[in-house]
Amino acid sequence: MAEMVAIMGETGHGKSHSIKYLNPDETIIINADKKSLPFKGWKNLYNSEKKNYAITSKARDIIEALDKINKNEAYKNVKHIVIDTLSAVMWDDEMSRMKEKGYDKWIDLAYSIYGILDKCISLRNDLIVFCMFHTQDLLDEMGNHLYRIQTSGQKLQKIKIESRFPIVWLLYTSDAADDLLCLAPGGRRLLKKKKITSNQTIKS
Repeated sequence: MAEMVAIMGETGHGKSHSIKYLNPDETIIINADKKSLPFKGWKNLYNSEKKNYAITSKARDIIEALDKINKNEAYKNVKHIVIDTLSAVMWDDEMSRMKEKGYDKWIDLAYSIYGILDKCISLRNDLIVFCMFHTQDLLDEMGNHLYRIQTSGQKLQKIKIESRFPIVWLLYTSDAADDLLCLAPGGRRLLKKKKITSNQTIKS
């Protein structure tokens, strides 16, 4: 069973930038956002020639890639897998099927995301899988800011994706965010906060 870590945060709060501090010889990135990584020289560290970088937001392709990493001896050196971001997988699926009527497309989306998480859990014991997510900002009756993983469709909201991860990091950059609260299954609890500064980064 692989170790699973959810990293949630708003755009610009350091999700993708934290990849910089992982060892590229032990890391594979699945870039579902389909955008450049936000640190200098990343193309020399992660590329198709090194076989440590793939661009796709298709759930089926991601599951196949995870299965290949898990079973192929050529990837036995890999210790970290980064999916950046699972939010993009949801958005791309939603937009590609926006003209479809009915509830089935939302069931399919939930099944796809659930399938990715199930595959992640079943991977080798020596793997750590980092799943990046964007956040949804809510307000409670007292005006406090609450944060949860942003999802598409009511089915995924009911599943409560946070419950599939033993570790959830909320990234933030503001000193005013010390009173942040995270929504978690069974009520409201702070999962884990990471303030990202120039001297503080996420490391394995």
